[in-house]
Amino acid sequence: MSFDTFRQDGLPTYYNPNQTPVTEDVLVVGFVFAFVIIAFSFFILIPGIKGWQRFFFFCRVTISLFIGASVTLSNFGQSWEISFISNVTTAYRAGRSGDMQADIGVNIGLRAVNITLKGVPEFQDGDSAAAGERVNYNERFHLGGSQGRTGFGRYAGRINRDFREAQYRGLPYPILWIAEYFVLDGEDIRWGRSYRLAGFYAALLIWLSFPLWLLTNILLTMGTLSEGFSMLLLTGGCMLGANIMYASIRYGSQLFIPFSAHHILYFSYGWSFYLCLVAGLVAVILAIGCHVLHIFFPGELEEFFGLKEEFNQNDLEFHVRPRSAKTLKENTVKRLDNNIIVKRSRRTRRMTVFRATARPHDKVAWE
Repeated sequence: MSFDTFRQDGLPTYYNPNQTPVTEDVLVVGFVFAFVIIAFSFFILIPGIKGWQRFFFFCRVTISLFIGASVTLSNFGQSWEISFISNVTTAYRAGRSGDMQADIGVNIGLRAVNITLKGVPEFQDGDSAAAGERVNYNERFHLGGSQGRTGFGRYAGRINRDFREAQYRGLPYPILWIAEYFVLDGEDIRWGRSYRLAGFYAALLIWLSFPLWLLTNILLTMGTLSEGFSMLLLTGGCMLGANIMYASIRYGSQLFIPFSAHHILYFSYGWSFYLCLVAGLVAVILAIGCHVLHIFFPGELEEFFGLKEEFNQNDLEFHVRPRSAKTLKENTVKRLDNNIIVKRSRRTRRMTVFRATARPHDKVAWE
């Protein structure tokens, strides 16, 4: 008898559809979570670092991960331009007479347009055009790919095909009304084309800044500071170039979508645009500042990046190879591993351990 639960007339079990709206961008949340894990993995090493190097290590990791996270989030973020209006009186969908109250929002990214429609209240009552329904939509229309042919056929652009699919699905009028502004491509109405080109070139520059950021970390870890600062300058320059390219190609400041005399969607830059701008400025300022410090204060800068180790003669004595040290003649100097120098004195018959602060091909500077 337990197998007959939720079954009627011997048919398979039927469950009601569980339609839930999209509340967060899963891809963006995943990237944030990934960088938080990386940061936590580095921060747990801080207690094992001595002295001021603990603070220096924290600064290096924080700044580097901030720039890397900004590159990734600005590339995949959906808020390069945003607009929002509340308590709009609008029609609902085909076959429904009357109006409804709703909040409408638009988020424009580099590759897609997100349109949000949420009823006020979310579960509509009997006086609304959406009576008895839950109004909470979040639809994405993709801008990627080529412009395509005019129309909605198989060779049309991606957003045209998404728009026709939305019409077949019977999405509410406010969503189709907004999406239509990005679909039209004729006369002087070419907002979709301008946003597609702006997002394409901005995304190229941001993608270029990602390997440059990786090279920056590799070069700074290897100790080649000048080359690392140059890569950091290029990273920030590409991010600022993405902002300039996006702001110059698209003409979104002219775009406004009216719903009534008092409810008009005006667009402004979102957090993705400003995150890319701030991270680019930080990278450029740090690169220029570090170049100047490397010229006037090279020793202090090497200490900040953990390239200058503290000298302890007692510790260096353990690095001396006994067999090599015994073969030393009186008043002779021999360079061993790790830039260690051993000198045997004629008077005391004892060996003294030194460390050369200069490069191997330079004159030896004794400490």
